[in-house]
Amino acid sequence: MTVELLAGFEPPAPFEPPAWVAGELARPTGRGITVAVVDSGWDRACNDPRVLAGVGLVDPDDDFALKENDDDHDRLGHGTACIHQVLRIAPDARVIPIRVFGNHLETSPHTLYTAIRIAVDRGADIVNLSLGTRLEGTLRNLYSACEYARQKGVIVVAAGDNSRQWSYPAIFENVIGVSAARFGSPYEYRYLVDEAHECQAWGIEQPVVWLNGEEQVKHGTSFAAPNISGIVALFLERHPGATLEQVRELLSRFAMEIVPATDDEAEEEDPLAAMLTMGQRDAGLVRHPGTHKLASAERADAAPAKKPAAKKAAAKTSAGKEAAPARSAAKGGKSAPASSSAAGTPRGKASTPGDPGDASAAAPAAPRKRRAASPAKSAAEPAMPAKTGDAAASATPARGRTTKQD
Repeated sequence: MTVELLAGFEPPAPFEPPAWVAGELARPTGRGITVAVVDSGWDRACNDPRVLAGVGLVDPDDDFALKENDDDHDRLGHGTACIHQVLRIAPDARVIPIRVFGNHLETSPHTLYTAIRIAVDRGADIVNLSLGTRLEGTLRNLYSACEYARQKGVIVVAAGDNSRQWSYPAIFENVIGVSAARFGSPYEYRYLVDEAHECQAWGIEQPVVWLNGEEQVKHGTSFAAPNISGIVALFLERHPGATLEQVRELLSRFAMEIVPATDDEAEEEDPLAAMLTMGQRDAGLVRHPGTHKLASAERADAAPAKKPAAKKAAAKTSAGKEAAPARSAAKGGKSAPASSSAAGTPRGKASTPGDPGDASAAAPAAPRKRRAASPAKSAAEPAMPAKTGDAAASATPARGRTTKQD
């Protein structure tokens, strides 16, 4: 599909790197690194050759139906803002826009699963997901897609929910989860040891570049996540082939503040395990964190064969407010199911991209911190899966939508 552009404009200038980037890292620029941004697409009126030909996964006649095409043009501005953030931090990186949002910041989980796998297969080194879901029925498939990325050596960075609810995939152990707070620079972030959202980056009153080059001030984890994706691109240029755990070590090393894990190891209920075993109905969406209200959705009967071990997990940080200190699930708040629709279901009640394919009950888990466990854990599996191989996939019916995480 060809999109008519009224006028072209140049991309914004890169950010000036701080001393730790210019000095200790010897000023990397993300050269040789490709970032896939799974979102609302890219503003093709911007003359930026660093943004490669993208993929459209939205049926023109139905926002929640999957139809692969070449229409990656952004109608909403959300994906464009995320791409600009990545490239202003890593100006020599390349970006593949993968459009999963149509006329609204909502999509089906099956579309999200597909998008993650397409990003990996197209050679992305990093996948940025400024979106999430709370629909339980999508967990296996979504986890499987993220595990597919990890086994291929691809780093997935996902925005947490802004409403302090549990959302996926940000709290999966094979994903770098990001919450939002107020900072003075996109290079500033905190590292929260062993927490579900290990990174807390600028996402409150953050200037971003929207459609037609318009500068806006936005709030949300959606705009914190691409800051971390850009920083990870700098690390990968300096450390090619770094594994997920090695990237976490680098994030910890260069954080402006490290928040240590608490000493309280009392066993607390794992919110993911609770959601998968209680059989309750929950609201959920695959969504841009916190921008839309969750729509009610029927959960899928897809509980794993065995309950994941209980672990402590961090509290969600809401966008639009100063982020509160992380707290464990047992000490505050209820767990909320992931929101997104599952494979094979074109429609549902969820907002944000959320299903790149069918996930498998046998998806390997590599526990690394006190975050929600994977949908199906095996104690016999290694802490870090091999960088090659594929996650098994089996269809798991579910209904829902996926939404952005603003």
